[in-house]
Amino acid sequence: MRKGTFALLMAAVIGLSGCTDDGGEGLDLGTPTATSSTTPAATTSSTTPAATTSTASDTPSVTTEEQAVLDAYRAFYKALDEAQADPQRSQDYLNPVATGTQFETTNGGIKAEFLDGKEAYGTPVLKPEVHSVDGDQAVVRDCQDTSAVGTRNAETGEELTVGRNPSSVETLLQRVDGVWKVAQSNYVAQPEAYCS
Repeated sequence: MRKGTFALLMAAVIGLSGCTDDGGEGLDLGTPTATSSTTPAATTSSTTPAATTSTASDTPSVTTEEQAVLDAYRAFYKALDEAQADPQRSQDYLNPVATGTQFETTNGGIKAEFLDGKEAYGTPVLKPEVHSVDGDQAVVRDCQDTSAVGTRNAETGEELTVGRNPSSVETLLQRVDGVWKVAQSNYVAQPEAYCS
């Protein structure tokens, strides 16, 4: 059965990890750098749908390093979809794209939702922009459309939660052994904070 990403990520970054939303202030790791285009892109599809995102061809103004950060951010959402489709092996999908608390929280959240008879549905539309890159840390800000995603009862299909549009997300990525990975994500209190 198709799994989505928003509800689990929301639970993982806010509910299970103890992260609080930050009133729209976000992570303070520097000044903005060149950003990706916010032109809507087509949804990619496979057996497990990936999040809708801009592609490298949509982002001519980003540096090679920024593109690597954006690619890692998008890979996290693709892996999250795959992990939710196969909860018993979720760590195999998440390990290459997440680190530290984010890995533990997201992996644990997937397994907890599965054991509780819940599943995520839908896929958020991503519009990520690189806010900063400083050594082995980077910050991505995203104005997601999560209005068609949430959590539902796996047996009955009853929708238990639903996302919103817009939904602002700030994500810290860390370079671990040369690979960018998601280390922390926060949904900010002001949904429009990163949506212009």
